[in-house]
Amino acid sequence: MKKSFFIIRNPDSSMLKYIDLEKENHTAILIHNAVYSEKLRKINKVKILKEDAELRKINGENQIVDYREMLEMIFSVDKVVCF
Repeated sequence: MKKSFFIIRNPDSSMLKYIDLEKENHTAILIHNAVYSEKLRKINKVKILKEDAELRKINGENQIVDYREMLEMIFSVDKVVCF
């Protein structure tokens, strides 16, 4: 099964209607203003970019990843989608 990684910048994107972020082969990270979305942060599989969370004073506890970790996630999947 192919793995997909979703980089979410816009928490209001219509794309979110079509993606099951809790699916086993899906991984996602919130960047920019998407880190404000409590609905998306409640999904355990969704990660939050450290720099954006700190800048916006968002506490993501065990969901926080830095740029290096985000790059590792990108290169470990078959497809990357940013919206």
